[in-house]
Amino acid sequence: MLLFSSSCPSPSPLSPPLTLASLVQTVGKVLGEVETVKEIVVTGHSLGGALATIFTKGIYEHFPQVQDKSVHLTGYTYGGYGLGNKAWKEEFDGKIPNFYRCVDKGGGSVNKGQRCL
Repeated sequence: MLLFSSSCPSPSPLSPPLTLASLVQTVGKVLGEVETVKEIVVTGHSLGGALATIFTKGIYEHFPQVQDKSVHLTGYTYGGYGLGNKAWKEEFDGKIPNFYRCVDKGGGSVNKGQRCL
């Protein structure tokens, strides 16, 4: 299982900046080297939850093994910001059904996805 979390320590100021492309490239490298990967789990909290949502969509769009379900993709966000409009949300939910947005019952999240309480 690959686990990507936005709660990992920040990179050194001397490190190159992390981008969606560099993260997707890392996933591609691991999938190419490790044939036993059957699941990818992405997590994030607050702003990291929004980033985890974007990263999860990027993984889905770039890897046929995720699209054909030979590698299972799951995401969990905690208190993440709502993203996109209704069409974006419907497309995301249709492609990535195992994505759970955990929000406080009366919280400020505008993204109504599945709830973990």
